[in-house]
This record gives sequence, C-alpha cells and structure tokens, in this order.
Amino acid sequence: AMENEVKFKVIVAIDFGTHGTAIGYAPIVDNEEKEQIYVDQDWCSNTDTKNKTDILLTHDGKFITFGDDALKKYQNKGDEDYLSDSDASDDDDDEEDDEKEKAENAARKRPMLFESFKMALYVKKEDGSDGDIRDKLKSQNGREWQTSKIFIEALKYMKETIFKTFAKNGISKTLDKDNPIKDIQWILTVPAIWSE
Repeated sequence: AMENEVKFKVIVAIDFGTHGTAIGYAPIVDNEEKEQIYVDQDWCSNTDTKNKTDILLTHDGKFITFGDDALKKYQNKGDEDYLSDSDASDDDDDEEDDEKEKAENAARKRPMLFESFKMALYVKKEDGSDGDIRDKLKSQNGREWQTSKIFIEALKYMKETIFKTFAKNGISKTLDKDNPIKDIQWILTVPAIWSE
C-alpha cells in the first residue's frame, strides 16, 4: 500500500504573518533523522527575514511587487509608470474638462496597494465566533478587488521566489525536470482565528 506514497524532495513553508511574511524550506534527506531547515533571506531587505505582507497590483490586478518594496514603489513612483502615452497626448481646447478627465483616468490607472492584507481578509462574525474570509479587499486608494485574486498573485510570487532560490543553491537539480512542482510539499500557515 505504501508504494504509491508521494516522495517529496523538499518542503516549502510559507508563513503569511500579520505584518510580515517568511519563506522557509527543508530538503528531505532519506538517511537523516532531522531535516535541515533554511529560511529564504534573499527576498527581503530587512534583517528579520520577513517581508512585509503588502502587495502592489496594477489597476487591473497584475502583480507589480510584494513586501517592503510594494509600499516604497507605491509612494515613490507616482502614476507616470502606469499610464500609457495615449492618455497624455490629448490636445484639447477645453482644458479644464481635460484636466478633470485626466485626473479621473489617472486615478483609475493607479496601482492598488494592499497593506498587511492578511488581517484585512478576516471578518469576525456577529456572534463572536471565528470569522470568514472577505470576498473583496480595499486597496489604499479605496478600490476593491477580489481576495482570491490578491492571494493568487501573492502565492505565485512566493513560488517564483523559492524557485529562484532553488536555482541558486542547486536544489533545482534534484527536482523533476519537467514538473518540479510535484517534488515539493507546500505548507501554508493561516491565522488560528480563521474558521475552517
């Protein structure tokens, strides 16, 4: 009965913390009692190996960046990077309307920042019992976006990040060439206060 048991080669754990997110991994070595656990440190600028649980998406929900970088980009970049040229080159007589329209366009095109989005996910029930996950989250500039889409973008980023690390440290070579994902066991921590 044990033959079809999946043999993972590495365990990857993602800890979505309230403020910080960490990634750790442990290659599984057959003859050792205890796995060696590593924390991915390359992926954040601070020393505590946790990246802020912030994510920045384009106005239409495409991934820009995650972590400490998300807030920085959101604050520094302004909107120029996210506007296409066609919006800027309208030569119109009624400039006032034009300005207003431009501002509205810019607002619509602004990237969406979701800060510490993990806790924003959680809605406590009226009767005080464990809550559920909200369907939508509000970004810094007040736009709503589907929770599941935000999470998917965050997880895709984590996956890419860990694969980059594995490429650097040689773990990639031990994984299945055509489908490396099947050699990885993923563990995702969620807050204890969430309901099933």
